[in-house]
Amino acid sequence: MSFLLENIGNSADWPLEDNEQYGSTQLVKLTRIQGVVGKNLHRNWLAIPHVTHDEHIVVDSFFDAKKEGSLSGVSFLASIVKATALTLKEFPSFNASTDAKGSELLLKDFVNIGVAVDTEHGLFVPVVERCDTKSMVDISGDISTMANLAKEKKLPFEKMQGGTFTISSLGSIGGVGFTPIINAPQVAILGASSVFDRPVRLPNDTLGWEKCLPVSLSYDHRIINGADAARFCKRLEHNLKQLLGRGESE
Repeated sequence: MSFLLENIGNSADWPLEDNEQYGSTQLVKLTRIQGVVGKNLHRNWLAIPHVTHDEHIVVDSFFDAKKEGSLSGVSFLASIVKATALTLKEFPSFNASTDAKGSELLLKDFVNIGVAVDTEHGLFVPVVERCDTKSMVDISGDISTMANLAKEKKLPFEKMQGGTFTISSLGSIGGVGFTPIINAPQVAILGASSVFDRPVRLPNDTLGWEKCLPVSLSYDHRIINGADAARFCKRLEHNLKQLLGRGESE
């Protein structure tokens, strides 16, 4: 892999620009965190054959449950994390890590999901451990606590270790889809965009509306094929509906 990175990185000289002829400029150095994250993302993008599967997941069940008051203390992101954890138990090849050559796959019985947190200091990915065994209330609490620590630059390094899968959510900001970069040595990552209302034909042949969440599942094509990615997203939608239909907030 080092040969690949060195040769792609040195395939051409970086273009130089004389910007001062156009106006004033300011040189800003990247923070240490930005530098580390940038190098990792660059390595992952070059070394892993990414494919992204886009899907619209119907999420009416969450908002219906919220209106009924059965999801007190549960964030929308926490419900996605929990449903993803249940889906990962059914698709073990997604809850795994691989070596640099993609020749071996390490399947994991535990589900630890990293949740990307955007801060003014850079991107942090705290890990919520054992998501498959925790309630959505507990997951909500974990995400909130670690996100606040990250924003205050107080998140311990060990809280960002041990992830088996990652979720990156832009829902609170906007967007209809994107290509999240896999967090090596993991083999997949789920991106979530903004919920929107979609028209739907009802059984009585009238027009109705349903709430949809655009998700973007990037996966390592050496390990995962497109059909399994599509099945994963469909199962995620099913598990979310079943989970919220039971009102499982405790």
